[in-house]
Amino acid sequence: PKGIAVDASGNVYVADAGNDLIRKITADGTVSTLAGADSSFFAPAGVAVDAVGNVYVADAGNGLIRMVTAAGKVSALPGPAGGLFQNPTGVAVTHTGNIFIANFLDNTIYKIDALDSASVFAGSGSQGADNGTGASASFYYPNSVAVGPGDTLYVADGVNNLIRKISPAGVVSTLAGSGSAGAVDSTGVNASFDGPSGL
Repeated sequence: PKGIAVDASGNVYVADAGNDLIRKITADGTVSTLAGADSSFFAPAGVAVDAVGNVYVADAGNGLIRMVTAAGKVSALPGPAGGLFQNPTGVAVTHTGNIFIANFLDNTIYKIDALDSASVFAGSGSQGADNGTGASASFYYPNSVAVGPGDTLYVADGVNNLIRKISPAGVVSTLAGSGSAGAVDSTGVNASFDGPSGL
């Protein structure tokens, strides 16, 4: 199991990567298969859930972002101009319905807006750790993405050993991590991580 998300009722959704399934765990611990038995996932990694209970899945092996309704109906969301994402491993959804994707192999963070249009939100596509706005910033195999207050995004930037922050305007900064692999507890760039992968 890789990604995990919780809805407003306390149900837990799990990307069961090795089984190629999306599982649901109710508050009393009952486990069921929400999707995957009748629709094919390939190493699903990240999951997120919106306010009405739709579950979004970073279907890493298939290069897709999938939406699963509460009834288990699965559909694919629009991808980049080339058609497929590059091993998407993280997904997050804001209260306004914008969906953000950690596009792992492409070193970018994508956005799918309310009009179902997919575009690069941050990242040049080249490996790096540059802070900046939009395409002037760079990542190195971003693993996951999460939404915080005010629709601020947080990214586990795996190979860079950093936790990055992206403002709603697309300004990328380093929230924590020195960039060197380690396990130092401290503040900001004085702390260290080793291959962060979940948020």
